[in-house]
Amino acid sequence: EAKIDLSALKGLNLKGAIKIGRLQAHRLKLSGLDMQLAAADNRLQVAPLRANLYGGSLDGTFAVNAGNNEFSLRQNLRGIDISPLLKDLADKDILEGHGNVSLDVTTRGDTVAALKRGLAGKAALDLHDGAIKGVNVAKLLRSAKTMFSGKQAVSGSTDTAEKTDFSGLTASFNINQGIARNNDLSLKSPIVRLAGEGEIDIGKDRLD
Repeated sequence: EAKIDLSALKGLNLKGAIKIGRLQAHRLKLSGLDMQLAAADNRLQVAPLRANLYGGSLDGTFAVNAGNNEFSLRQNLRGIDISPLLKDLADKDILEGHGNVSLDVTTRGDTVAALKRGLAGKAALDLHDGAIKGVNVAKLLRSAKTMFSGKQAVSGSTDTAEKTDFSGLTASFNINQGIARNNDLSLKSPIVRLAGEGEIDIGKDRLD
């Protein structure tokens, strides 16, 4: 795996601003990008970092320390459309909805894999009028009701064509050593109310 080279930041003294009307970084699409930059003592700080993306906006800060390969990111995303954002950012098609996402994380490492394993901080999700793709909880409950009435056997599987619609979805995460832990997942819909907890191992791309 290629190592992240931050040598260009060492010895750099810089103050400036960057404004870009439209930008695509890999597949991530931004508009109205506004950044204030300052670099000194092997450290680069971008504050504020603002842009419009996927029907909403982001506002926060970003910092890099070339002395110890430490990164920190603090962002509030408001009013975004989560589905195209996840597709472009992480090539994942698991969630629909509009709402807010907040991130306040730090990490350290000289490769992308090391950065994922070293993530620490907090994150939160507050979405409305969306769906979780891959499973239809209401359908499974109806099948279970039919089974208990003795009419047929229950069956269910994770099918990408299935989805569980919701009117609201909230969750907060505490992140340590690349593992995001949640114990307050809440999903509300006209048919079901769900609560849950679990872990996301970001470094190993595993979900419990």
